[in-house]
Formats: sequence, structure tokens, C-alpha cells
Amino acid sequence: MSTVTGSVPRPVQLEGKTLEDDLRRYILTELAAVPLRRLDLDTPLFETLLDSTSVLALVSHIESSYGVEVRDSEVVPDNFSSLRRLVTYIEHKREPASTPLAASG
Repeated sequence: MSTVTGSVPRPVQLEGKTLEDDLRRYILTELAAVPLRRLDLDTPLFETLLDSTSVLALVSHIESSYGVEVRDSEVVPDNFSSLRRLVTYIEHKREPASTPLAASG
């Protein structure tokens, strides 16, 4: 979804909160189409809380708050269907590359 090329903004500090807690708060307070008091790790987000517009806002929040680039091809149920999947996706994106790129020559 990111249209900006180059570096991704630096993530904000979570101020003692976990990624899970921060995402949960954002979804419940900023995005939820239907008010809920709780959001469990495996609550289906699309069936209960999110619509297409709120997904765009969520992607923007992920990019600006956690310093990861979300590609259009990554906005799929495997990554966005639940809080658990979102946390796993973001944690994976924030990990440094495990192997350096091979030099071509």
C-alpha cells in the first residue's frame, strides 16, 4: 500500500506496551465499525470489526507506527484476518534479514 519509495519512517516507541496491546487499542478505539470491549487474538477482524476503508487506515498505522512497508500483495487474510496474524506479520517484517544479499558480479 505504500506509495513512497525509499526508507520507511522510524517506528514510534510502544512506551511499555506490547505490539499486541498497541494494535488492539488502535483497532478498538480508531477502527472498529461495531464497538467491542474486547478483542481476542483470534477474533476474526473482517467479520466483526474492519471494512475496506478501515483496512487502509490500519495499513497506514502499521507503516507509520511500526516502521514496516506493507505491500499491496501482503494485504491478505493470512496476514490481516486476526490480531494474532497481524502481530506475527509485523514481527516478521521487523526482523532484520537473516541472510545478506549475495553480491552479483
